[in-house]
Amino acid sequence: VTTVRSVGGANADRYLSVLGYSANPSLTMENLVLPTDTATDRLVVSVHFYDPGTYALGQNAAYTEWGHTGAAGKKDPNHGEKNVIDTFKALKEKYIDNNIPLYIGECGAVNRSDERAKSFQRYWFEFIFKAARAYGLSPVIWDNGAKGTGHESFGFINHSDGSYINDSKPVLDVAKKAYTS
Repeated sequence: VTTVRSVGGANADRYLSVLGYSANPSLTMENLVLPTDTATDRLVVSVHFYDPGTYALGQNAAYTEWGHTGAAGKKDPNHGEKNVIDTFKALKEKYIDNNIPLYIGECGAVNRSDERAKSFQRYWFEFIFKAARAYGLSPVIWDNGAKGTGHESFGFINHSDGSYINDSKPVLDVAKKAYTS
């Protein structure tokens, strides 16, 4: 904070995003101590949301389904809708309710290869974006431009021409609709 503020220009009072350890919501809430700032009310907390990692990140292809309608063995039994609500509610209570702005600087669930798995991806986005709106959080979809499916495949928009890749239009449409209506 001191380095940015001392550079000059608009840096003296611009908003600064502060992330907790690994940008993990729980670790942020448990451990983040906001730095001292010379500007008033200009720090914004940011977290990432890829929960559960074994589904959203496609790690080890452990789970291909998410939420209450996912089949046993294909979904993480401990990280469904209740976990999202509990996490977003806790973030709101810790930060938003104490006049500390917070946003979800990255979130997403990797692209899937078959229609059933894609339906769970769409549901994940719908639920996350509805819950974020309900708790006053602004989510930002992570898009690394990766084509294909599976681990770390977060390509939704072709960064060169703005076209959709990986059949992502339905995913982005459901996220937008969930947040705005």
